[in-house]
Amino acid sequence: MMLFTSLSFAVAALTATTVICATVPTHQYDNESGNVTQNLETRKGGKGGIDEIVDFAVEAIQGLIGAIQQDKEDRSQFTQALVSEMNKQDSSHNYVVCHTKHETHWDGQQGADWNHTHKEFDIKIGGTIGYEIYSAESGQFIREGDGGYLNWAYVGNVVKNEDDGKKLTFAAP
Repeated sequence: MMLFTSLSFAVAALTATTVICATVPTHQYDNESGNVTQNLETRKGGKGGIDEIVDFAVEAIQGLIGAIQQDKEDRSQFTQALVSEMNKQDSSHNYVVCHTKHETHWDGQQGADWNHTHKEFDIKIGGTIGYEIYSAESGQFIREGDGGYLNWAYVGNVVKNEDDGKKLTFAAP
């Protein structure tokens, strides 16, 4: 939706300031009758409006694609760096950061044996992406949505890896 809105705005702005073609009057004098006739002549302006619109749209799309790709790379680096840094600070817990739909079954009491927080990550296109962040001594984490480092990362003592990495069981490190 953001891509469509940006392109619509860009095309509207360009067409509002560019004359695509204009109809201008030309006058002719008829010597025999003494009458002045007015003919209309169409003239194109500049490079040709549609070419400018297409060039502008292509550049805008390429810029958006580049920004989206950069956002994906930044998100992947964020998830991996976050769990790594948390583990460096305190290796007595397992750590999971996840954007996609998931379930948790941590052992013990929240606040004593495991913790949860939420962090918004700024992206170039579209605002922010929310991540759930967990630290736990032991328990189970089940990822229901897409994988990939842009959506999740973990570090810890994984004692059981099931369902192609979607269901992880952690023991105390």
